[in-house]
Amino acid sequence: MKVESQKNKRAKQNAIQNHKEESIREILGFYINQVDLKSFMKKKKIFEKVGDLVDKHQNEFLNPAEFQEIQDIYEDYNIGDLAIVFPNPDYEGYTQKAVTFNEAAAIFDEILTVMTEEVTKNQLKKERDSFLLTYLTLDDLIDNQNDGQGKKKKKLKQKKDSEKKKKFNKNNNSQELTQPKDEKPVKIEKNSYEKYLDFMRIYHKQREEELMNENEGFDLKNEKGFLDEIGVGQQGQQNVSQKVIDPIKELMKVDVNDDKQFKKLKKKWSQGGYLVKKMCEDGIDYDWISNNGPPKDMMTLIRFTILEKLSRNGYLHCRQFVSGTGEHIFIVIKSTKEVIQRQAQNMKVTKQIEMGFADLFSLEPVDANFRPLRLKNYIKQILGPNYGDLKEAMDSIKSNDKLHFTSLKEIDEYCESNYKQEIRQLKDIELRAMVIKKLEQVEEYFKIIAKQLNIDQSHEKVELNSDYSITDEEWQVYYIYLDLLSQLLNLLQQHYQESIKEEHFQFRDNLPFLYRLIFGKALRKANEIWYSTHKSCWSDLLDEKIILKNIWDMLGMEPAAPYTQYFQLQNEFGKQMWRKYEINELKDRSEFNNMEKIKITHAITLKHVNMSKLLQSLIADGYFPIHDTYALFGEEKKEKFMKKLIEQEFVLEKTFEGSRQYLLDLYRDLQSYAESTDFDFQSVKQDLRINIKCPWYIPVHHLRDYFGEKIALYFAFLGFYTQQLWYIGLLGILCQSLLSESTGQYKKPIVILFSFTIVVWSSLFIVYWRRKQFLFSVQFGQLNFETGEALRPAFQGDFLRSITDDDLNEQFYPPIKRKITQLFGLAVSFLIILCVIGCVLGIFFFKNFMIETKADPFFSQQLPGLLNSVLIAVFNFIYQNLVMIFNSLENHKILSSYENSLVAKVFIFRFVNTFNAFFIISFLSNYFSSLELCKVNDDTYDCFQILSLQLSTIFISNFSGLITAVLIPYVQEKLMKKMKAIDEIPVPHAFNDIDPFIESQFALQPYQTNEEVDGSVKDYMELTIQFCFLVVFGVSYPACFILGFAQNVGKIQVDKINFVSLSRRPFPQGAASIGNWLVILDIITFFGILSNAGLIVYTSNSIEENKIEFFASILVIFFALNFVIKILVSPESESATLLLQRHQYIIDKKIKGFTSNQKTIFDRSKLNIQIKRVGYHLCHSGVINNDFLKTIKGERENADD
Repeated sequence: MKVESQKNKRAKQNAIQNHKEESIREILGFYINQVDLKSFMKKKKIFEKVGDLVDKHQNEFLNPAEFQEIQDIYEDYNIGDLAIVFPNPDYEGYTQKAVTFNEAAAIFDEILTVMTEEVTKNQLKKERDSFLLTYLTLDDLIDNQNDGQGKKKKKLKQKKDSEKKKKFNKNNNSQELTQPKDEKPVKIEKNSYEKYLDFMRIYHKQREEELMNENEGFDLKNEKGFLDEIGVGQQGQQNVSQKVIDPIKELMKVDVNDDKQFKKLKKKWSQGGYLVKKMCEDGIDYDWISNNGPPKDMMTLIRFTILEKLSRNGYLHCRQFVSGTGEHIFIVIKSTKEVIQRQAQNMKVTKQIEMGFADLFSLEPVDANFRPLRLKNYIKQILGPNYGDLKEAMDSIKSNDKLHFTSLKEIDEYCESNYKQEIRQLKDIELRAMVIKKLEQVEEYFKIIAKQLNIDQSHEKVELNSDYSITDEEWQVYYIYLDLLSQLLNLLQQHYQESIKEEHFQFRDNLPFLYRLIFGKALRKANEIWYSTHKSCWSDLLDEKIILKNIWDMLGMEPAAPYTQYFQLQNEFGKQMWRKYEINELKDRSEFNNMEKIKITHAITLKHVNMSKLLQSLIADGYFPIHDTYALFGEEKKEKFMKKLIEQEFVLEKTFEGSRQYLLDLYRDLQSYAESTDFDFQSVKQDLRINIKCPWYIPVHHLRDYFGEKIALYFAFLGFYTQQLWYIGLLGILCQSLLSESTGQYKKPIVILFSFTIVVWSSLFIVYWRRKQFLFSVQFGQLNFETGEALRPAFQGDFLRSITDDDLNEQFYPPIKRKITQLFGLAVSFLIILCVIGCVLGIFFFKNFMIETKADPFFSQQLPGLLNSVLIAVFNFIYQNLVMIFNSLENHKILSSYENSLVAKVFIFRFVNTFNAFFIISFLSNYFSSLELCKVNDDTYDCFQILSLQLSTIFISNFSGLITAVLIPYVQEKLMKKMKAIDEIPVPHAFNDIDPFIESQFALQPYQTNEEVDGSVKDYMELTIQFCFLVVFGVSYPACFILGFAQNVGKIQVDKINFVSLSRRPFPQGAASIGNWLVILDIITFFGILSNAGLIVYTSNSIEENKIEFFASILVIFFALNFVIKILVSPESESATLLLQRHQYIIDKKIKGFTSNQKTIFDRSKLNIQIKRVGYHLCHSGVINNDFLKTIKGERENADD
């Protein structure tokens, strides 16, 4: 028994060892470019059958496995999600340097190691060992410059070695006389790397002999001789014909943990020869040819390692190509639908539920009390004094069940004709009978819908209290609505049944969406039919074109479905519940639009590669998302990119017939009744065209669906800010005109009144933006954005158990350490800022002293200006670098906190640099009397007028900045295209149309502040500095508000052009607020109160006596106004609060599967709103924890992991 147990133990150990070796061998296969692609594809469950493709494509551009993957990957016409750009290490003139073993290990640890739950420490250890083993196979670097010195050293070394050898032989001879004869000489044991080198020398020698004798057949003697040389005895040579000489196995024997044996190693950084530049047969053009061998330089090894991590661990599709000039190598990354779904669930991505699935019946008409018209007593309670007449009228109604329509147009024409010719002439009792009869038909369809979508209608089984009647005209329109709805639902159900027979399940998966479109069409068409017979100038003027409304129309909001954490269900509800988006010109619909796919693919990439370190170390030149030309420009990708892929059968062209074709026709007919983001009605470029009537208008929904929430929120803020400037700008023009015409005492009340206006405007601006920001976060599911934000790759912390969700491997960094670093950073920042202020004041004092002593004009005029410019440049350079260092040392866990910290530091310095001269002129000019800072002319000294002149100069000069913001990137792009000698005759292959477009994206300007933060910091900074000018010093020049408005209108258009045409696509990011910028705006408002009070009393000379008392009084009034505004105006709008509570109710009912029995207790003092005749008392809402999936019983067990 003991013998058997030992055997089993050894067998298990051998099995574990074999598995480990197989795993390392597989990883090594990626690194040395010898991967078994067929086996790998089977593991990815993408590759199935390639036997029928072998003969056709074995010797062509791709092997059969790659060909099959291409067919699956590019069927959606998406050319790629992301691109990483590497310099070509084999390009002429690329920097060559030596790479030591420890440097290679550091590269893997810092750049290629990211700790995540998906990759275990054991897996990372295998990858690291494989990476270092592959490093040992790279070409050694030979230093040609020191070749002569190396030969001399080599000769000296050989001479010393020979002398040592002679001494050693003498010692051995003398020792042999005294040693016993039986004692054997001691052998020096070689380390593992030296053994491997010995093996490879013999191996290469043997292979050279085999190549020389390959025409003579297999030489058994040579093989036996090889086995003798590497130490395989006679017993091991019994089955020579079956023995496989495996260099990889010998490489795996090297102990990479013993770094002492690699001290002298120096490998090539570049020029490994993986790509070779060869002249074509025409003798004019050249191409880059791959030798398909193992990497021989460090840059190529790093690239292969990234490919392994993304494809093997991240299950992403990766494709490489060389740029037209040969200067760069691009890796194009693309994810599959299955990978996106799995990662979205793992990452707890917030997704919107389909409105038709979650809240379909909220789209039906309601009365002024928000009650559905179909539940009114007018319809439900038919018993009464008129029951006999009503029953007789109902019995006399002829059934129109025999009506059959084949198109939506026929239904529209019938219903419109029926309303004009019959319904309008009905009496009250007849109309009521018609409505009741038609509702019975609709109720039957509602029962089918409720069963199909699992809708709970139990709350409808109540009698309405305090019900009231609506007009006969409204009931007439309601009948048309019911008639339209019944015919549309009847037609839809017929085609739905046909699609089930044809096994076309896309129809079933999009059924809730189709129901939503039909409900929307029925209501809008009914109102259009009514309005066509009731047109008048008065109704056009008051915009009274709707007689029937749903609850969303009553609230003045677009229908908005709730958001919750994404999860997968293996049933038809799981495929119906999530909102879908149109993703290409084929009208294909997906749960994830292009922006969301890029966001998730980017997150997967960051889980495996530290991209910020990769870019900072200049190993990679670029990393960016790829533009979608169909969504951005409206260009069909089939003609632009997919034509050659279709011709060469890499992509199979889709055919549509039967229910598939009808579904497309249905989309086309109903798209005018859909939400603006349901279909790609227009490209992003078309949506962003200037609106002359409303130049601050921004299509936020479209921007969000393409660029992400963060960019959409920036544009929403820019549009809102510009709109608010319009109102105060008109008043500013009036005040500026009065100030220009007035003199002396008449100017004082104008200055005081406009100062009060600025304080009120800035306070209202802040509170109303908070309301708009909150509504944005509710509409786009961003309330819990920070809790679901991914970790920064650069974040380092200890692994602990999470107290909140029991995650046993949550990374944690003590907040106290971060606070200490932040305090130290702030102390250094304030020290530098104090130095700046001190230097500026010192220069002013120096200039003042030089003027008073009547020194040379050079010392009194030119030198101070020169010193000021130099000091600003020096301090700016020092501060910018220190800010980046301190921000990195703070070790922020998520990107939003990293960015907020950076924003605070950068703004403080920018504020001091920009406004120090203004504060000196406004409040400290008396200390520099000789400088004559407030001198207007020989007779006039007016600091207020000097401020006005400086403000006008700044705002007028800012318009030139808008021109350069467009002109410079445009010129750079054109120059780059001319300077690059693009390969005119590239190797013909299926991606000839795709690769140049991706390469052109790299030539655009990146929208980045640094490797981690996008360019929105710069954009917000410009707006915040402008806001500061207006609020703090705007009273001196009231016209600056209208100039600011005009400047922002121009900025909106410039930013649109930059984002669409001149900049790389930014990485889509979520955002719930504008972050620290809102805090900064609040602080600016505070400074504005102080400054306006000071300008009134001390600078404008509006107050001549008791200045301190007046200054204090004005401050109290201003702060009181600010406080009252914040108290009266809630930071959360009523509509957003109501919407949030409805979303919570729907999720509790639809997703959790139950409704909370606990009634919410509302505090009437916190919020009280009145909508129509209904009063709602709602509580002040906070952030809701949306982790609902844990409460779903049985659903997570069926989820696809």
